[in-house]
Amino acid sequence: MPHALKLGPNDDVAVVLQPVSAGNQLEELGVLSASDIPAGHKIALHAIATGNMLPAFVAQPDGNMRELPTICVDSSEFVVSKLKDRGTHQAFGVVTNAQDFMHILRLYVERELESRAATSRANAQPAVAR
Repeated sequence: MPHALKLGPNDDVAVVLQPVSAGNQLEELGVLSASDIPAGHKIALHAIATGNMLPAFVAQPDGNMRELPTICVDSSEFVVSKLKDRGTHQAFGVVTNAQDFMHILRLYVERELESRAATSRANAQPAVAR
């Protein structure tokens, strides 16, 4: 089984299928792992090129367009700065340890899901006649 999978020939990232230790060569991609990578993570296959813009908007099922926010998390400011320097207006750069960021993000997502579930339950209760 390969360690990582590139979904298409023009993809800039690959999905890690099984854990990779630092210093291991990912033969199928021709890259060397600089650090431990857990299964399920995406890895960049090359540096971000100037002009390689991210989509700024995405179509909703109802046909409306909404802005597509992007959060770039890296322990080095280089990738975060490069993203902003190339004109990606919807990107938010965060220079931190990705593990810490994911922990905080999980807490906020869980709170949002709990809030939505509570609102949904409140809306589903029938009105009481007085």
